[in-house]
Amino acid sequence: MSQCTNGSSPLPGSPAWFTYTETDLANFLPPVFGFVTYGAMGIPAGPQETAAFCAAEPVGDLPTTLDYALLAVPALALAAGTYQRFGNQVRQSKFADLCQCSTPGSLTCLTPGLTTGSYTGFGCSSGDESIGFRFTALVDRFQGWYVYGSTSVTVSGTLDLWDTTSTGSPVATSSISGVAPNTRGHATITPIAITPGRDYVVSIRKVNTSCYVGRGGAAVPSVASYYTGVDQVYNASGFGYPATGSLGVQPGLEPDLCNTGGVVYPYTDPPALTPPSGYPSPPTGPTCTTQQDICDFMARIDTKLNLIDLEVNNLQRFGAPMAYTLGVASTGLTGTGVVSASGILGALVQLITIPGTWGSTMETPERLIPTAVTIQAQTADGYTDWFPVHYDPQMIMFSTPWATGIRYNVKAGFVATITPLLAPL
Repeated sequence: MSQCTNGSSPLPGSPAWFTYTETDLANFLPPVFGFVTYGAMGIPAGPQETAAFCAAEPVGDLPTTLDYALLAVPALALAAGTYQRFGNQVRQSKFADLCQCSTPGSLTCLTPGLTTGSYTGFGCSSGDESIGFRFTALVDRFQGWYVYGSTSVTVSGTLDLWDTTSTGSPVATSSISGVAPNTRGHATITPIAITPGRDYVVSIRKVNTSCYVGRGGAAVPSVASYYTGVDQVYNASGFGYPATGSLGVQPGLEPDLCNTGGVVYPYTDPPALTPPSGYPSPPTGPTCTTQQDICDFMARIDTKLNLIDLEVNNLQRFGAPMAYTLGVASTGLTGTGVVSASGILGALVQLITIPGTWGSTMETPERLIPTAVTIQAQTADGYTDWFPVHYDPQMIMFSTPWATGIRYNVKAGFVATITPLLAPL
């Protein structure tokens, strides 16, 4: 499912390239940080082009409560698409950081109703300054500045648009000259994208002892559908970003804004992950600020390695499989039959159809009662006992390795898929 109805593009100010980091994983997947790796989720390790990433748009299939339980059984998680869904969560969160939704259609631009009037001249102080006002954009395009001349001042100067999230240099610049008293001038540029909901500043550069104009006593045009939150600002030490408030009057400037269709963007973060009750907390990193901390941490690692070595030795002594691969899935299974393969270690059973009248528990994942499917392992000496299948999906490891077939009995109304778990080559 696409995230944007009419395509997408990078947010203004997004880098041309980006790389996923461990911080992304910690921020986007805090409930499972330390349990799922980028490799399992198919997240690229190298740089990606932001424009291509935004245009592709991540899918909306996000993790479910069942996916948390499946993380404990890698084969089930892989077959059920669990890792992919956790990866989708990371991709969507990155999409919200870097991308915005696009909108089609022609520009509908602001036309202020006030063209003439009595404007108040002020600010004939010495020194270079940037003066203007901050506003919150409600539409997605900027194409110029309206400048008002006061009763006694003809206004000329350089005009700037600033993005309050990146104030190192203006987003756009133009100039205007000879705005006569009690009139309105207009400077335009090719429309550029801005972000609804973000604060911007329009300003004019006042050179040395020249004056600038305010709209103190004049009516303000009705622009509530284009911007809001007007706040006067200035910079008294040159032509940099005007961040100081309290001019005492709204400057005689106004943004020329346009709308391209009204779709609200940027895209917002996907819903937060909600692990089931009792799910373990993410592992915390060690604190190693002293030599003793490091010794303690190494002792814990040594203990865990010894336990792992003990478990591996026990598994090898009992002939338990250390790894397996997925065989060819048999789909659409009903009734009784046999799935054949070489070197079968177990089976992954998935229920495609479950009768609505079948009993189940309230636990997660739900337990079907009575059994939905039973399977047997086929060996050189015949078949083993039946193994019950109560869950969807469910992995069963056979106590007799290297089976050559899986006999199944699918209860009436169910349809199942069985994937053999095979010994690795």
